[in-house]
Formats: sequence, structure tokens, C-alpha cells
Amino acid sequence: VTTKYTSQAAVVDEVSNVTALASMPVEAPQAFQQQVSGQGKEEEQCIPDSEACRDGVDCCGVCVFSGRASVCQTCTPPGGACFGPYSNPCCGGATKRYDLGIVDPAYTCQSTGQRIGEYGAEQFTCQPVTP
Repeated sequence: VTTKYTSQAAVVDEVSNVTALASMPVEAPQAFQQQVSGQGKEEEQCIPDSEACRDGVDCCGVCVFSGRASVCQTCTPPGGACFGPYSNPCCGGATKRYDLGIVDPAYTCQSTGQRIGEYGAEQFTCQPVTP
């Protein structure tokens, strides 16, 4: 649904010396169109990356616990770097919703057993869950 508004401009009819209003269609700003078209269809919308996860609403990516809060972010592919076993940003491992929790993940953020960097930080990647 596209909402259109009209903008009025004065038009002078030089023959009869009368001023009339002419309507010209004007496109509504895109952000407003999305807001209007989204009313009543919350189930079709998702929370974008970098915003806090909320009960009952899917993240566009996955909901990842990070420190004090849970944040929506793009999932990390298998073999991709992750930041530790306390969060699970892995594709096939994380959930889209804060209130659902993680149930039977196919991938989790696990240590590779290697140390990297100047300070010897432990390296973590998304790996298949071992039975």
C-alpha cells in the first residue's frame, strides 16, 4: 500500500484573473510508508542487527547474548570466528527470538585449541556439535 499526499499550489488563470488551487501528487517519505504499511503486520517485521532482542519478535539475523544484553546480529557461518562459549552467534545454532532460547543447536562457538595474537587469546569458531 502506497500512501500519497497532495501538495497544493496556487495557479493563476490570467484570462479571468482568478486564483485556484491545483493539486499535485507528492510521494510520502519511504520511512513513513513502511511505518503505515507495517501497522497490524508486526509478525512480518524483524528486529535489525545491532538492536536489542525482544520477546515475541524475530531478529532479522539471530539473537545473541553479549555481556549484559541480547542483541540481534547476522549469524556467523560454520568455521567463522566467534567470541567464546557463552554466546552462540552460529548459523544453525542460534535462535531468532530472545524468548525461545537455544534448543538442540547444530553448531556452537567452540575453542579451536589454538592461541592467537600478541596476548595469546584463545581462538573460537563455529563448529558442529559433537554428540
